[in-house]
Amino acid sequence: MSTITDLRQQREQALRKARAIAEKAQDANVAFTKAEKEEIDELLALVDQLAVKIAALADDDKTKADMAMMAKIRGSVRDTTEGAAGYLGLKADLGQRFGRTVDGTGSPDIKALVGAGVITTDVPIVSSPVAMGRPAQGLLDVLPAVISPPVFAYLRQTVRTNNAVFVADGATKPTSVFTLVRVEGKLEVLAHLSEPIPRYWLEDSAELGRFVGDELGFGLRTKLENAVLNGDGTGPNPLGFGNVSGTQLQEFTTDAIRTARAALTKIEVLFGDAGAYYVMHPTDWEAIETAQLTNGEYVITEAGGSAPVERATRRLWGQPVALSLAATVGTGWLASQQAARLRTDGQVRTEWKESSDDFEKNLIRARNEGRFDLEVSKPMGLVEIEWVATP
Repeated sequence: MSTITDLRQQREQALRKARAIAEKAQDANVAFTKAEKEEIDELLALVDQLAVKIAALADDDKTKADMAMMAKIRGSVRDTTEGAAGYLGLKADLGQRFGRTVDGTGSPDIKALVGAGVITTDVPIVSSPVAMGRPAQGLLDVLPAVISPPVFAYLRQTVRTNNAVFVADGATKPTSVFTLVRVEGKLEVLAHLSEPIPRYWLEDSAELGRFVGDELGFGLRTKLENAVLNGDGTGPNPLGFGNVSGTQLQEFTTDAIRTARAALTKIEVLFGDAGAYYVMHPTDWEAIETAQLTNGEYVITEAGGSAPVERATRRLWGQPVALSLAATVGTGWLASQQAARLRTDGQVRTEWKESSDDFEKNLIRARNEGRFDLEVSKPMGLVEIEWVATP
């Protein structure tokens, strides 16, 4: 019969093998193959099984009960919490997160329990560049992100004046101005709760767990996008694109498609062809998709065409377009990949627990939360766009 030590060693070996696959893809900066995805799924499923066996051998009866309950809950939410978080997409930065200690034993596991009743999932916002031929699913798909300590500082560039010239022998060289200011930041908690749910409903219906996971995940992502675009910086709220100083403005010119190109020129003047992304409300994207030429033909084309609008890949002038309900109809953004990035601790946590009243009624509720802040290091790389003419 296997001892707890044996089981922990097996679990560690499975995690080490999964981490090696993730790190290999990360180092090569490529997506995982289908076979690699399946192998990681199998390894992490084995990790789950071993964790349950370890708990079954433990002396703590409460640990056994909690593990049994969480096995059922995790089974009901697995498809949504990990799928929505991008685990099934297997981002190239997965390897970074295998190093988290989550069970008190020193064993790393990005998806294991961090305590009784806690599910830790891969974060939906630590993104890799959107591949050509695939549309962005939202703002968090295109916004660069980085794993961050809870408290941090960075330098924000407020002035960029290049005065380099050819200088004669003995002449004074000019000084370029690249003014920087130090900005201190802190990861803040974004969270919400589900309503109390009868415990047996969750045990009897996997669909209910999926529904709760979907709703909580969607709500968190929606509020995070709103903070990125519109956060006012008061209290724990991040300072979003619309309220940071030093951004640019592109007024409406001729039509929305030409306006989008003029905004892209502003980015290219500052950063060259360094990559950017548009953010707009679905209503404004509809207007761009249905724009027509003077002969009545649509401007839009499928991927591979020569027109500026590509529907299949959702690109405009070659740049990905992220649709967000947090954007204001009639205005949008073009952001350089160098302008801003999201900071996070790398986890979204869903914890199922009872309050005192819930216990008496045999109810359980979920708390969904993550920690985030927005770093805007180059505000001039953010261009606010007016999609319609101002009256």
